[in-house]
Amino acid sequence: MNNVPVSSFSSLQKLQTGIQVAEGNEDHHLQILKEAENILLSKKHDLERLKDQTAVQQQELHLVDRLLDQKRKELRLLQDSIAEKNANFAEALRSGEAEITEKRQLIKEMKAFLEDLSVQKGELNAQLSEKRSQLSLVLQNIRQDETKLQDILELIKKHKTGLLQLR
Repeated sequence: MNNVPVSSFSSLQKLQTGIQVAEGNEDHHLQILKEAENILLSKKHDLERLKDQTAVQQQELHLVDRLLDQKRKELRLLQDSIAEKNANFAEALRSGEAEITEKRQLIKEMKAFLEDLSVQKGELNAQLSEKRSQLSLVLQNIRQDETKLQDILELIKKHKTGLLQLR
């Protein structure tokens, strides 16, 4: 270094300092690159994990869609069944109401028939009472006639006995 001029030495020193700074910067850049690589790897792992989660969620979503379709079918079947039962119930209700109307009409007719029978019974009872009164009078007349006939028979017997004694 003795032969080297001072200006060259200073340039060399500057160059060496520049190289050291550049090496420091290179180390710093390498450190930054390593950190960036680590971040990228971490993000890559996160992305893969998210892809896996997305795949699982898509499978779950597909399963939920199938279950939803099944539940919709079940709901349609249930709604159809309810509609059919409502129609059957409405028909049974109409039929029951028609039957009630028929029964009410029949009851009304029966009441009218019973009223007619009651009137006829009253008339028959009146006729029976009249016939009993007539029968009572006839029986009374018969008894009177029997009594008269008995008296006449007694009288005839007396006369017969009297005639027989006269002979």
